[in-house]
Amino acid sequence: NAWAGANGASIVLDTMYVPRYMQVKGEDGEGGAVDNRAAANPQQFAEHFAGPLLDYCLSERGWQQIRYYSPINKPLYDGVYHHPRGETHRAFAGMMASLRKELIERDVVPQRLSLLGPGSPSVLDWPIPDLHARGLDIDPLLDAYDQHEYFARFDGDPPNAGAVTTPMTELITQHLVPHVNYARSRNKPFLITELGHHYYGSSRGDSNGPATHEAFLLDAEFAVRAISAGVQGLMRWSFLN
Repeated sequence: NAWAGANGASIVLDTMYVPRYMQVKGEDGEGGAVDNRAAANPQQFAEHFAGPLLDYCLSERGWQQIRYYSPINKPLYDGVYHHPRGETHRAFAGMMASLRKELIERDVVPQRLSLLGPGSPSVLDWPIPDLHARGLDIDPLLDAYDQHEYFARFDGDPPNAGAVTTPMTELITQHLVPHVNYARSRNKPFLITELGHHYYGSSRGDSNGPATHEAFLLDAEFAVRAISAGVQGLMRWSFLN
């Protein structure tokens, strides 16, 4: 917090998932997520976990550089926030509604920090149409939009075995720009809250791929072009290797 304040930076608090004892009972979803199911009682999650946590961080500890809160990391993909009865999207929207209500009552949102979402795992993954198809609109529940980015490659590079990637120009013009414009049309900022590319290796191939000079240049190129496209903040994911 002190470093962020001295350097004019904001902190994003991301609590990753619902505590296990608050999760709905049942099987995990398809994908890699384990014990990462939806909240059994969204109001309980908001009142007894998220609310007290943010009161502690902001009021008791005085960490005022925390400006954004993301309750679930990568919800709706790879089994994250799975609901065993097939109501995953509805469960996520319901949790966000309970959370926003609780944080407004605590005078946390929007005065002291912004509620962030949808936090999807890549620029290609944009859950808003899937939510709309179910009659769900999370825009009133958010103060800012975010996504993660791992899967660009330089335009002149061919596909490889490191990851399924997309040429950077195509990724930005056909996917990122429309998402930024969607947020902008609602007068809300758009952030990339995890950035680190897999083209040069990570879980596949060279485990040190994200730490290579080439990967640094790829990250830097994406960051510059994303800012030019209207992205208002980026966070480098530093534990990839």
